[in-house]
Amino acid sequence: MDHFNRNLYDALEKVVGCGYDPVVGNEVVSAVHESLIDALRVDDDEVVPDASLTRDLNAESIDSLDLSFRLERRLGIKVSGDERSAMFLEVTPKFPNGREKTVLELTRYVYDAVKKQGPVVL
Repeated sequence: MDHFNRNLYDALEKVVGCGYDPVVGNEVVSAVHESLIDALRVDDDEVVPDASLTRDLNAESIDSLDLSFRLERRLGIKVSGDERSAMFLEVTPKFPNGREKTVLELTRYVYDAVKKQGPVVL
């Protein structure tokens, strides 16, 4: 099943800004949306741009592994071990224990990885 989330697509386009690739954006949004629904067993309407992966969607550390494997297979990208944890938490001096990331931040991360590593094979 191919999911598309218009709100997530529009939010991604806005944060990327100039140079946004709508073809890649469409595929990334669909892949992230579908992967979150399948890996976290959440409802379609729970996957909104500002939802926290851990607090709102109840993702746990093991879910980062499942989610990254799903996205790697779907989009042909590689996600290292360090990057897996960075998909869910951002550790900074201000947030030494990590700040929870949102669905939009995950989608942006995946979009940037696809753009850096090469085009999605459609």
